[in-house]
Amino acid sequence: MRGFFSDDLAVLFRRLRDDSVELLHRRLGRDLHDAYGDNSDQLRHAIRRFEGGEQRGEQQIVAAAGEAERSLRSPVNGREGHGLPEAIRRLLTSSRAAGADARTTTRVERAILDHYSEQRRVRESQLRREFLNNKSSELQERGDSADTAHASALSQAGEYLHGERAQQLITRDATARTAEWVDRIGLIPVLREVGTSPAGILSRHADDMLERFATQGAQVDQLPKGLKQAVDRIENSGADARTVADARALLHDRYHDYRRQPMVNTYRDTLLEQRAEFARRGFPSHVADRLAERQTEAFAQTAKAQRMIDGVAANNTNQWFNKMQTAAERDGVSIADRLADTHRYEQQPLSAAELRAASEKLTAMHQRLDATQERLTALLERSPELADKGADRWQAGIDTYRKIVTRFEDTVQNGTTGGDPITRRMINEAALQGPGAGIRGFEGEVTMAQKLDNIHNLGPLVDVRTPTGTPMASEVDIVTDGGRVWHEVKTNDPDSQRSFQKELEAQARRQLAISHMNTEYWVDGKPPQLKMHFMNGVNQTVKSRLEALRIEDENGHIVDSHRIEVFDES
Repeated sequence: MRGFFSDDLAVLFRRLRDDSVELLHRRLGRDLHDAYGDNSDQLRHAIRRFEGGEQRGEQQIVAAAGEAERSLRSPVNGREGHGLPEAIRRLLTSSRAAGADARTTTRVERAILDHYSEQRRVRESQLRREFLNNKSSELQERGDSADTAHASALSQAGEYLHGERAQQLITRDATARTAEWVDRIGLIPVLREVGTSPAGILSRHADDMLERFATQGAQVDQLPKGLKQAVDRIENSGADARTVADARALLHDRYHDYRRQPMVNTYRDTLLEQRAEFARRGFPSHVADRLAERQTEAFAQTAKAQRMIDGVAANNTNQWFNKMQTAAERDGVSIADRLADTHRYEQQPLSAAELRAASEKLTAMHQRLDATQERLTALLERSPELADKGADRWQAGIDTYRKIVTRFEDTVQNGTTGGDPITRRMINEAALQGPGAGIRGFEGEVTMAQKLDNIHNLGPLVDVRTPTGTPMASEVDIVTDGGRVWHEVKTNDPDSQRSFQKELEAQARRQLAISHMNTEYWVDGKPPQLKMHFMNGVNQTVKSRLEALRIEDENGHIVDSHRIEVFDES
């Protein structure tokens, strides 16, 4: 291959075409989206239209890959470019030397080249605008009319952009931006991790990361400004210094309790968006996952993320504080006394009876995990192909929660932690509620999968970029019938569903929008059907609200035919 591409890049694109054609011999699975993301609409639609016509599909994919290859050519002085910049070559060399397998390296190199090409287009567009503005102004100053000046500038823009000086600027800036991007996302360190980690253990499970993330958040000492009024009420209550200190300690504890959920939401939402972004850029799933984890953890520590989390946590803490104050006034005690008494109660060591009760709950969690493992094993024996369609995330979840429950269990059995007695603050209903809910979630999904036929994918990432450029992403628990039906599984009880109604509706709207706006997910010219299964029964008000949800299309018209179906699976 002559010009812009060296021999090694020619090999790279031939390998890309070969790998793409190989995909045609598989049923469409989660690897398609993870591998190619939004990198080439032609490529995605070619594969999605493939329904047995292998030859036709192969031609479309090869054509799409060839078009992508041609799009990277860069004319210089009317001729093809004379090769990649040395800095880009060094990036490609570093990616090859990182130790990842050949297929991963090929797709990563393609992502780097795509980013470089994108930055060239961006810089060229900027230079074009600058040239048109400057040249038009210059010609108008010489006496040309605005229309004449603009037309003349347009006629000269192409020659300017193909000139050596403009091409040098484009190449220099695109190279610098690409190198900065590779460094910022930590691509080379991630590739080294991929190259040195045994298969299956590289990507950490989200719930394990969330637990660690929440633990880090609990180390924050200062209360936000939003709780200043609550602090003032405690300090001005007239109570003695020890009571005030204990009351403030409880306020601090509750603030961090209420901080956990917005932290989890921020982490999950950001992780989904980052995964979608890296998938669109063509990174393979295991690389995209680690890149997304790194970016999410970095964002979660930023001042912007912390302000968002603090705002929600402070608002919820204030609501709790106001309820406590109302109860204290009703009982004729000060707010400081009420909070201090609660704090002292929570700091007391667990009694023998409380330790036994906690141990029984943890034993029940282990039993639930055992039952879920048995269901998953039976499901994979019946349908072994599910192992390659996302069932590994269930196994990862089961393993993660078993570790969490075992840690709790060891603490309860020892009766101490770090040499100190276990208090009611450490082991209580709220502390055990999170793992319990997570375990029920996996149990529900596996149970639902046993009821369904024609499973197409498990836990795929779905996403869309709205007309305003806003990214929107979600995960679908189970996909069946060749992508025609998306299933969501819910395991909370009817009595608790009202408190989660906003979250349920937000998720439903998000999936309605993604499935309708992103035609990549359409099958036979229609968006997927969306079904929400409540494994333990459904609150009728929640059911009615979910089934009444509708979205608007890009023209602002209600899409009445696209809706959520709700099923009671109890």
